[in-house]
Amino acid sequence: MGVENCVASQRRDHTDAVCSAWAIVGSHSGQVVCVDILAAGHEIWRVTLDDRIEACAALSLKHEIVYVGTYGGTLFALDLQTGGTRWTFQATGAIKASAVVMEQQELVVFGAYDSNFYGLEAETGQLQWKLDVRGSLFSTPLYCKWSKQLFVAVTNGNVVSITSTSDDNFRSIQEHWRLQLAAPVFAGLNADFELNLLLVGCADGNLYGVTMTTGEILWQVATEKPIFSSPCVYRPGSVVFGSHDGMLRKVDSRTGELVWATSLNGAVFASPMVVHLVANGATEDDNLVCCVATTTGQLCFCDERTGAIVYQTGDSTGKAPSDAIRTANEGDLGPLFGSPVIIDSLCLLGTRTNYLYGLDMISTRP
Repeated sequence: MGVENCVASQRRDHTDAVCSAWAIVGSHSGQVVCVDILAAGHEIWRVTLDDRIEACAALSLKHEIVYVGTYGGTLFALDLQTGGTRWTFQATGAIKASAVVMEQQELVVFGAYDSNFYGLEAETGQLQWKLDVRGSLFSTPLYCKWSKQLFVAVTNGNVVSITSTSDDNFRSIQEHWRLQLAAPVFAGLNADFELNLLLVGCADGNLYGVTMTTGEILWQVATEKPIFSSPCVYRPGSVVFGSHDGMLRKVDSRTGELVWATSLNGAVFASPMVVHLVANGATEDDNLVCCVATTTGQLCFCDERTGAIVYQTGDSTGKAPSDAIRTANEGDLGPLFGSPVIIDSLCLLGTRTNYLYGLDMISTRP
């Protein structure tokens, strides 16, 4: 059924300790499954929607609603506790990108393949507005609460900044600026908020650094093939991203300078994730690893400073795995298109073998 993407939610007790952590996973079969990852993947609920699910679910903790879009053009609002349908909204084209929840504004926003970008009341699903963006939306939009801007990228190569015309509540909107790129944008948008810099991965093979204020391109980094992988910003000035040329790259987002590039021997469709490596209870602030999946079925861990591969699943080089990270119960993961989600020592990975894997990352470093 193709389990692609998941979103995680933690639940805490009266002492603020995590007592459960749920993962909500959508699949190409149209099923949405909620599992407790701290209880060996125990299934909480499962529902079947009207069509294929491509993108990650979105979550409103305030209203305990999970938002899932389908190829049938339906945005489902599901109850977090039961999976029951709270409400639905019907677009006139397929929904292939994740919705974005704006909790403070009580809005959920999403794009569809009908050229429209929609804003709905988060609790009821009532339509607040829709904007014709002149193209289909595959890229997940981005909201910046500091600049109070929404950003959307379109398959016709347009990147659009949207602002509110009704104070900060976004009950009415206007187009702020529009940037035309040379090729479609499929990668989800991200930003280095401290630099006021929007990051756009484009199918022309370039990662663009765009000022949020005016839409001016400040720099671009070229790769050899299209970019579908959303960039990961893990601290101000540092971004990593993958490309279909099989390379993982780190860029200084202040200048656009390439810091390093590492060959992963497989195209990167999913977004990378950067995490702290913890050994025997001791943390090292500068000990970061980048976790990234490839379409050839490998999950790679790279040193954030150098790009060197620390460990990878299915390693066929004959080298012994690093003592820094090893995984248990990897199995045959198959082609990987979903982005990894890491919670504590557990790496969650949806695959096209119809399984959601929880891989235990165990540190053996003294």
